[in-house]
Amino acid sequence: MTATVILQLSEEGKLDLSDPIGNYVAGMPNGDVATIQQLAEMTSGIAPYTTSDAFQQQLFADPLKVWTPAELIAFEQGRPAEFAPGQGWQYSNTNYVLLGMVIEQVTGQSIADVFQERLFGPLGMTNTVFPGSSNAIADPHLHGVTEQGQDDGTTADATEWNPSEAFTAGEVISTLGDLEIWANALFTGEGILKPETQQFRRDSINRTIPPNSATAGYGFGIGDMGGWWGHDGQIPGYTTAVMHNYDLDTTMIVLVNSDIPLPGDKGPEPAPAVQKALAQALPGA
Repeated sequence: MTATVILQLSEEGKLDLSDPIGNYVAGMPNGDVATIQQLAEMTSGIAPYTTSDAFQQQLFADPLKVWTPAELIAFEQGRPAEFAPGQGWQYSNTNYVLLGMVIEQVTGQSIADVFQERLFGPLGMTNTVFPGSSNAIADPHLHGVTEQGQDDGTTADATEWNPSEAFTAGEVISTLGDLEIWANALFTGEGILKPETQQFRRDSINRTIPPNSATAGYGFGIGDMGGWWGHDGQIPGYTTAVMHNYDLDTTMIVLVNSDIPLPGDKGPEPAPAVQKALAQALPGA
């Protein structure tokens, strides 16, 4: 969703994808050279704040804390870059928090208003919100279970934890029905992007910089995993996967109220694991 709004603003001439992030936010690694496009494609070299020990300690000490985007990116300001822009690939929520800050600067609106006016409203996603400082979820809702920040062998109910720790990297609250609407827009571009911009997004998949490969690549806010295009996501207590196979003309949406990895070394998170298993079981897959 964040990447889509960035592309809309580019279509409207309100920003240039080649703008360095330092034009909007000071003090970031590679700030003078890492472009908006490189942030969106995870090739900026800016590390994820989510792996910072200081962030982790603060998050789990007070999971109800309302975070500002400035507080989130501060964990990486003044720190060295992971690599020169375009010379590596690393998934980093910092990139997408920064893009959210760019959106608010360019539009002069809050992300909640921007998403409502540009995405949720026009598409008819009536049960989808960007909650901002609120941790409320409309009833009825699933309770999310996590092991993050807990002693070994114990879990916590993360339902009321404040999602502002993700900002525009994953704070949206939605439903299965609304995500079906979103999937149609995301995978066709209908109602959100011009055809040429949608094709630009399709063509943006990186297949050369490791760990990207010929069969698993990431582009402008979207990935291609063996012919399944889309994205997954996780915040404490919840995992989601929204994927589409163009050859099979099939969309698959998986929502799980747990982020506890499956058994095994680096066990996969529940929603992506279920999606992958279902995809492998489909006729013609």
